Amino acid sequence: MLIREKPYPIIRIGKNIYKFLPPDLIHTELDFLSIKEFLSVYNKKSKFNKLKIPKVKKFKLFTKTKYLGDTLFKSKKDILNLYKCISDFSILFKKSSLSTISLGDIQLRNVYKNKQGFYLLDLGQGAGKRVHFLYNQARFLVHLIDCNMVNTALEILKRDSKRNYLVKAMNRRCLFVFKKRIFSGNIVSAIYRLFSYLKLLFKLYLI
Repeated sequence: MLIREKPYPIIRIGKNIYKFLPPDLIHTELDFLSIKEFLSVYNKKSKFNKLKIPKVKKFKLFTKTKYLGDTLFKSKKDILNLYKCISDFSILFKKSSLSTISLGDIQLRNVYKNKQGFYLLDLGQGAGKRVHFLYNQARFLVHLIDCNMVNTALEILKRDSKRNYLVKAMNRRCLFVFKKRIFSGNIVSAIYRLFSYLKLLFKLYLI
């Protein structure tokens, strides 16, 4: 499965991970580091697991980080706990206008777990920006569906008291992703992911 439309080499050497990128993309790739200040506030106030960003060293043609082990995508563990952190983060930075701070592209392939909490990587350019209050939760749940984890997403929705509002936010996210895939020429992927989402809605309304 192709994760990126334009993939770049990612190599593990010993205890380090090297990600090779053109010089013009290095800065863009690390835009998400600006979210550290918000994570610092979250870690002081939240009762849930800490959210951290590992140290990333930047060079002209690559970035270097420590090897953190398996991602949550591989282990399939602690997903419910991560969702609690995402929801709590959104609540902590909620404003009266029903906006919050974006965690960016927080998906299972970008998250690692250890005793200190969750480590986040590659959150993209949107991290740290103002978004709709339920944006982080909706984006994460749609990502779970894309990973063929419909039942996990369904379990989370069952427990969330804001389920009806959350589904509306997920509808918006799913439609955005569908259009994006269609316009980029990934028609088969777009239709398959939309079908997976509709399957979740069908199961949800049978509860």
